[in-house]
Amino acid sequence: GARPAAEEADPGEQGPGRASDAKGFLSRVGRPNLFLRLPDGPGAPAAALGWAAAGQALHLAGLHAPARFDAALEGWLTGLEARAADGKDLPAVLFGVDVGRLDRTFDSIAHQRMDSAPTDSIRASYRVLVGRVGCAVAAVCRRRLSTALNGRRFAALALKGAPRPRLLVSAPP
Repeated sequence: GARPAAEEADPGEQGPGRASDAKGFLSRVGRPNLFLRLPDGPGAPAAALGWAAAGQALHLAGLHAPARFDAALEGWLTGLEARAADGKDLPAVLFGVDVGRLDRTFDSIAHQRMDSAPTDSIRASYRVLVGRVGCAVAAVCRRRLSTALNGRRFAALALKGAPRPRLLVSAPP
């Protein structure tokens, strides 16, 4: 049956199932400005490499740690380098950091630890971090992206027409 256009591709699923469905959908739509949304997961860096090498614009969503961001960035850059070596057009990418999700996850842990903390000073240490971890992670990812964009590797890709990747930071209202 038909699937909604907004459906995510699952980076953990390998083989012909979802990847061929996504490729079929993208070829039927025939619009170069569509981004394939890949949620973060263990298979996301390899999926980013494969889709970038295939020329697909990507939205790597829900990156929740600087190490996960680094792995996704590395996968995308490696895929672009493979595509550039073949002289093909280079696709765009959005890296997504969900500040609200990060804060909700950390805040629930911090509140549990505050409740069981033996002293007021330990409770205060946790209280200072509540609601701030997501923005801190987004700032680290922004700095890492900036460093990559100012490096030789991306400069070589930019000369071959690579679009500048964007960092998409989502937060609750």
